[in-house]
Amino acid sequence: MPLRDLIVTGTMIGLLPLCLVTPWIGILVWSWIGLMNPHRLTWGFAYTMPFAMLVAVATLAGAFLTADKERRSIPAVRETWLLLWLWAVYTATTLVALYPDEAYPHWVRVSKILLFTFLTVVFFQQRERFRWLLLVVALSLGFYGLKGAAWVLRTGGFNQVMGPPDSFIEGNTEIGLALNMTLPLLLFLARGEQRPWLRKLMLTMFGASIVAIVFTYSRGAFLGLAVVLMMLFLRARRRLVGILAVALLALFVMMFVPERWFLRMDTIQAYEQDAS
Repeated sequence: MPLRDLIVTGTMIGLLPLCLVTPWIGILVWSWIGLMNPHRLTWGFAYTMPFAMLVAVATLAGAFLTADKERRSIPAVRETWLLLWLWAVYTATTLVALYPDEAYPHWVRVSKILLFTFLTVVFFQQRERFRWLLLVVALSLGFYGLKGAAWVLRTGGFNQVMGPPDSFIEGNTEIGLALNMTLPLLLFLARGEQRPWLRKLMLTMFGASIVAIVFTYSRGAFLGLAVVLMMLFLRARRRLVGILAVALLALFVMMFVPERWFLRMDTIQAYEQDAS
């Protein structure tokens, strides 16, 4: 029996009582599973285990059965109504879909995500809890920045960086987009982090994620990286450091990126001829 499967399964089962007693912790666990997909890093029985469903059931039960003095009502603001309207649109279009059997599973998946989005709003209106949520998001995706950079060093950059299999971010473009969105979070959280080891870890994830994005071979991810880095530079306090970092990145790309990467990026100029 694979050791990795036992570790993941034991961790998940051990967290279920905590999710039941402390629902806001359950939301963090659910977010971790949804973003990092730790069970997709196994090769045995844990790979297909419905951990997200088990955590969701425990968390929902805890939300109804336990008291939490920090719980708040859903704010009646524009964004709340827009999310509800979005779910209504999804529901209506699913009901009249040309292929309802194919549309329904997607509606179920999106409905679950929106349900926990509203649940997150209820339990995460405090600054400290919200920081924990951001840490879970940033570290879960930043892990794939580290993993991707290690893959680049191992293969010499000749193979694409991909996300966890059978997940939302499996494809090279998807993981590239996710890492682009994580870069500002890692930098922001690192600036306010008091623990030196965690601050260094997030800064390392930041740099590794840039490398991983480049080697996804995704043109969209590469263009997105350029925009994200430009915006971070414009808002940076130490712009000289930013200039040096960009220069080092450009040097790295010129020296170590294989020719096939340049050939792939050159097709951006003929995007109208590409069905991708």
